[in-house]
Amino acid sequence: MLLFGLFISLNGYSQTIPREVNENYMQTVFFEDFLGTQLDRYQWDVTTFKRGLGVLADDPQTIQVLEGNLKLNMIYSPNYTSGGYTGDYVGGEISTKISYNYGSFECRAKFAHQLASQPAFWLLGDDGLPCPPGGYGNEIDIAELKCEDSSPLSIDHVIHRYYPLADCSGSYHVQKNLHEYFGMSFDDNFHIFKCVWTPYNIDYYVDGIRTHQVFNSGQEWYPNLFLYPILSQQILDPIGAPIAPQTSYFDYVRVKQFFLAPVITGPNCICSTGVETLDVVAEAKNIIWQLTPASLFTTSTGIGKTANIIRASGAIGVGKITYTFQMPSGETFTSFKDIYVGSLPTPVILGNHTVKCGGTGITFKLDASNTTGGETFLWDSDILAITGSDAGSQCEITMEPPSASGSISCTVTACGVSKTGTFYINLICKSELLLLISPNPSTNETKVELVSENGETLAEDIEWSLDVYDQAQNLKANIPKARAIKQTINTSGWKDGVYIIRAIIGEKIISEQLVVKH
Repeated sequence: MLLFGLFISLNGYSQTIPREVNENYMQTVFFEDFLGTQLDRYQWDVTTFKRGLGVLADDPQTIQVLEGNLKLNMIYSPNYTSGGYTGDYVGGEISTKISYNYGSFECRAKFAHQLASQPAFWLLGDDGLPCPPGGYGNEIDIAELKCEDSSPLSIDHVIHRYYPLADCSGSYHVQKNLHEYFGMSFDDNFHIFKCVWTPYNIDYYVDGIRTHQVFNSGQEWYPNLFLYPILSQQILDPIGAPIAPQTSYFDYVRVKQFFLAPVITGPNCICSTGVETLDVVAEAKNIIWQLTPASLFTTSTGIGKTANIIRASGAIGVGKITYTFQMPSGETFTSFKDIYVGSLPTPVILGNHTVKCGGTGITFKLDASNTTGGETFLWDSDILAITGSDAGSQCEITMEPPSASGSISCTVTACGVSKTGTFYINLICKSELLLLISPNPSTNETKVELVSENGETLAEDIEWSLDVYDQAQNLKANIPKARAIKQTINTSGWKDGVYIIRAIIGEKIISEQLVVKH
């Protein structure tokens, strides 16, 4: 199982913060589609506060539920007073009673976009501790429109961080990572606004298009607290006279939270029979498994976490087991795994492409998908002396005297079928540049460092570029004109597999393998 770790308590209750997140495994924990005739006060609080030019008030004129929408109205009402606050303009704002930490936050809304309108879908929270040292918190503006003049042009994505004043009389805040999205027109249509927030990055979306991404590189302002989703129709102090009334419509709000990603355990190769087991959270129910193509197996479907697999007579090919299950939200999820029937895949060898002449104790090994049970291994090389055992899934080598670059190979025999994989190696027999990759394999992120083979210190501001490609030669990451000799690559959303890291320094090109395993 992928472990979530770190158990904390904030805002009066506890929750586990995920260390490993997989966007395929989020279930809905809050959903509101405003189909009733009035606001559900068990789920929502209403703001009463002086903000901007007017007052946010709990009033039937500002907050209405009608025809499947929440209507937040901004109206002109001279000397309106509510909760001790007075203003000439009144708007509506609501927030959920429960706060959330990490996940997907989405709403479908139509924003009022005339002068003085400031509608928003956002998240807000604090640490819940007394000052000092508390009284500060996080804010994520998923979508905020500011109509300061007659021509609104952009939706803002903003992160804020709040800090207590020295005497604890209040707080001040700093605005971080403001991004203005200019890609949508304000055409009185509904749009879907969403952010996916993890411990590693925040992705913003408008109508399914990712508009901005923020990475967590250890910034003190990166949000990590429990935050409340908020829907607003605020009143901005504009350039000119405000236009009222105006109404923003909210069709639905959905919050999804991560749960432990399921893992299928069992053999990667079936010679005759085998057992696969789904390791899944206890809340999962209605578990069904299916084997495809059915022609490779004697039985192709069943129920429960355990699947007993029998190879069809003489069958050879690549099959797949797919588990389907439901979570308490009623949503259905799947998890799958490839199974090689009658033979293993072509072996994939892992190790450093660049090896120093005369090096000893250097290890190469097979990717785990190339191993099962009962197979045999035969290692060979045209430039390397294999000094460790060649009867297992890894071997140790000692370099022969300097020679041209060459390769190492491994032949794996399983189910009576032999397949050979080859791994090409560059010999370095003089001062060269190398790439150090750690950790490798990588789960969430890895650091790539440019070093000198002979131990010389490189200039910290050396200029180089870094590209990462998957096995289909798709570019996964690009860092042009890097100045620091250490670079960090975020791999949290990548598929498991082998990737190629390529560094370019002047006319020199260096390549190394990166393995991603979640």
